[in-house]
Amino acid sequence: MAFYDPVNPDAAVFRLIKKSPIIIANLWRGLCQAIRDGIHYIVVYFPGLTGKKLRYHYYRKRLKYMGQNVRIDPGVYFQHPELISIGDNSWIDFGVMLLASKPNPPQPSRLLRGKNQELEGEVILGKNVHVAPYCNISGMGGLKIGDNVSVGSMTSIYTYTRISSRPSVHYCNGMIIEDDVVIGTKCTLIGVPHIKAGSIVQPNTYLSEVFGQKPTQTP
Repeated sequence: MAFYDPVNPDAAVFRLIKKSPIIIANLWRGLCQAIRDGIHYIVVYFPGLTGKKLRYHYYRKRLKYMGQNVRIDPGVYFQHPELISIGDNSWIDFGVMLLASKPNPPQPSRLLRGKNQELEGEVILGKNVHVAPYCNISGMGGLKIGDNVSVGSMTSIYTYTRISSRPSVHYCNGMIIEDDVVIGTKCTLIGVPHIKAGSIVQPNTYLSEVFGQKPTQTP
């Protein structure tokens, strides 16, 4: 071997370090990333009261804002937590995905923007909000949910979507869900700019202004 010296074996190690600093640096970065990923996995999936406390303190330092007495259950996924805010006494249930990010469609796609762009890329949840298990909440166009809102399990809310494949056209528009709204299970909301306070969205409802179906709301 080029680096092996039978008289002084230790010299091979020093020569390897001297001649391969990039390899050593990459190995170190990979090890550090593996440790961070392991810690993150434990925090996300750790069960019981200990897991809830771990997640509360872990995400309080990573979210843009996190209020008091917030409950985050196992399996919750935050994309760009620095763009996500959660108010007091809110509950993010098992397997929920909260996606925040500035829209960045692949080239040569075209991006169409609606009128509500003040909160583009952010997800804001108010106080006493419950997002039930396995919901998919996308705030790339900007999403603000008011206080005392309940989102039923397996509901999907999209503020960013593809509206055409040939040519590829993407659409984003902010959404505001006011206070005291109830959204039933297995609902789909796409590009709906506004849901009034006190509205009830029945289970299995599909609402979209992007594809020609406007939302119906209670008085």
